[in-house]
Amino acid sequence: MTEKEQDTPDGGFSLFEQEERVLQSADSMIGMLEDVAGGVRELAGAYRQSYREQRRLLRISDRLQLDLHQANQTLASQATELKLLNETLHIEVDLREALAEQLRQLNENLEQRVADEVAKSREQEHLLIQQSRHAVLGEMLGNITHQWRQPLFALSLIVQSIEHDYEGQVLDKNTLGEHVSNASRVIRQMYETIDDFLNFFKPNKQPENFSLKEGTEDAFHLILKSMNFKVRVHGEDCDDALVRGFHNEFSQVLINVLTNAKDAIVERKIPEGWVDIYYGQDDQTAWVDVRDNAGGIPAEMLGCIFDPYFTTKAQGTGIGLYMSRVIMKNMGGGIEARNAGDGAEFRVILPKADLV
Repeated sequence: MTEKEQDTPDGGFSLFEQEERVLQSADSMIGMLEDVAGGVRELAGAYRQSYREQRRLLRISDRLQLDLHQANQTLASQATELKLLNETLHIEVDLREALAEQLRQLNENLEQRVADEVAKSREQEHLLIQQSRHAVLGEMLGNITHQWRQPLFALSLIVQSIEHDYEGQVLDKNTLGEHVSNASRVIRQMYETIDDFLNFFKPNKQPENFSLKEGTEDAFHLILKSMNFKVRVHGEDCDDALVRGFHNEFSQVLINVLTNAKDAIVERKIPEGWVDIYYGQDDQTAWVDVRDNAGGIPAEMLGCIFDPYFTTKAQGTGIGLYMSRVIMKNMGGGIEARNAGDGAEFRVILPKADLV
């Protein structure tokens, strides 16, 4: 037995051993407590970390819910706008369809109105042409009267000669035959005058090729004897031009121009009146210029002379030059006017035959 064992009266542990055991137990408990405290600290740290993460996730969730709510509101607003837009589009489509129907009806009505206006315009143009022809007819009847005056006087002299020879008992077969021959010649001249005017008023059904100079001379021949002033033709020796159009209508236009020149010379009492006629041509057209010395056309009226019903004459109709322009336009030509020298100059233009 050892010395410690011997000091213990009852044979058990000594006080020193008990104290050491207690201390060991205390150290063991302290270690355990420290381990527990470390675990608790770790749990606390983990809890804090988990709490922070939960807070962060809650904030993210709140933000997402707010964004989702705003997105839902935006979608709802856009849906409302789309609905309104769709309704507006339906209304606009209906309006467009209604407008299209109105436009279609308007086009149909417009086409009919245009056709009616064109027909009315053609009818009016036809009436104006007839009116213009009647005006020219009146002028031509005056010319016929003027041209028949001399032949009728000649026939009167022939009749008087027959009567004189009969009373003088010198009217034999030969003398009577001579008188009849002279009367027949005069009557033939009168028939030719009538034929000339009848041919003038005979309408052309189709355009034809004709000589520019011959067409001008035909018109000139119909009105020459009523013009008590000089008419000078220039360029008779130059090359003629074959033109395409309506021969009689071309003559009517020239008669209108020549009549206007004659009236201006008479009304303004030009002491030595004259009318000059010139011929001209280029590669595509040929023309006749009619120039007078009647003082010309006032500048403020020069742009209006081809308008319908515009006239400077007291008894004028205002359709002669207008219809002249219409006639020449229908033949693919034209008519122009300007002041030149001491009077006015009109140019009547026709297309050449080989270019039509």
